[in-house]
Amino acid sequence: MTSKTQHKDVEDYESLMSQNNTDGTVYHYGMHVRRFEDWRARNHLPAVLDTVRDYDAFLRDGKALREFKNEVRDEDTPWNKARPPRHGYSYRSRIQAISAAKSWLEFRREEDYPKNRQTNVHYICQGDYPVFDPEIASSQKIAEIFDLTKRCKADACHAMTVVGFDCIMRCVEVVNLKWDDYKNGRLFVNGAKGGNSTWIQLSPRADKVLNDYRDLVKQRFDDPQWMFYRFSNDWMWNKKWSAAAWSRHFRGCHWGPGFHAFARHTPITIRLGDGEPLDKVSARARHVNPDMTMQYLNLIKNDGYVPEVLK
Repeated sequence: MTSKTQHKDVEDYESLMSQNNTDGTVYHYGMHVRRFEDWRARNHLPAVLDTVRDYDAFLRDGKALREFKNEVRDEDTPWNKARPPRHGYSYRSRIQAISAAKSWLEFRREEDYPKNRQTNVHYICQGDYPVFDPEIASSQKIAEIFDLTKRCKADACHAMTVVGFDCIMRCVEVVNLKWDDYKNGRLFVNGAKGGNSTWIQLSPRADKVLNDYRDLVKQRFDDPQWMFYRFSNDWMWNKKWSAAAWSRHFRGCHWGPGFHAFARHTPITIRLGDGEPLDKVSARARHVNPDMTMQYLNLIKNDGYVPEVLK
């Protein structure tokens, strides 16, 4: 039974989230926040981090979920938008739910929780950590994808793919680049999902591809704001790529595992496999916690798994 004020706050939260996240992420985080607030209000619990820990216990308790669902069955509540699992939510689902609740409380408090072990969502969420098994593109597949994007009907596609791969970028990061973010062969990347924002030195190849693409853009715009626009048709060139549209395009036209697997999982693995220092790769990938980068290094060192691209 969230109040109208809380609903307005959630809308403001979603608006802020939409600046650096895909439509799908905003939708799911908004849904999780509404469920958390409804559950918290019904149980008269404070808006603090300990309540988020209690919420995780609730989400993994199948019996408690069924009882709660029965109580609100005939009410207009976000919990009636989908059927909860019989035996509680999976670890992956709870990670997203807890991440949303934690970021929501930070939004309401207008301050960040201190970054330590106790406030990490993986510490709050109980249960087995999911197996880290990212999709890695082989050397042959990388070459195929670059060739496909070069011939793609979307004029920005090749530049987005090469620059995204070079700078280890997420979908939402590459589509939000502006020409003001590009200076002297360096690109300023606004880190999404809590990642660090930083200047990144482009490789000579990526710099050339971006400059060649810029020559094409200048034929269509006097002073373009966004770096990447969607289609080659002149009348469509004022339409900026959205993260969701770019993700669908890349997945459907170039590689099934998707842009994230190609532009993040693959180059991180390659760079570490080539002997680049962990801290350097972590900084380029804009990981807040080097432990995230370490997962890739541990994957490479695992005797039972050697990515084809590193053979």
